[in-house]
Amino acid sequence: MTENTETRWLNTQEAADYLTARHSLPTAASTLTRKRTEGDGPLYSRHGRKPIYATSDLDAYVAALPRFGVTVDEELHRQNKASSS
Repeated sequence: MTENTETRWLNTQEAADYLTARHSLPTAASTLTRKRTEGDGPLYSRHGRKPIYATSDLDAYVAALPRFGVTVDEELHRQNKASSS
């Protein structure tokens, strides 16, 4: 069985669903939006005015997370708590 490695482009909701389903990383679309405006999170491009995410960039983002099994929201909370100390 071969894995499909073709990159697909996803809108914000689809990207959140992809992270949740493919990587067991519960992620809300609002989290991706917030991380995008803060200059954090997965790489994205724009199609006109709409942000789009390549599945390969989402995969790379998950691989680069500091700890496996930590949700994007939990990691953001940990970072905010550390910076406010």
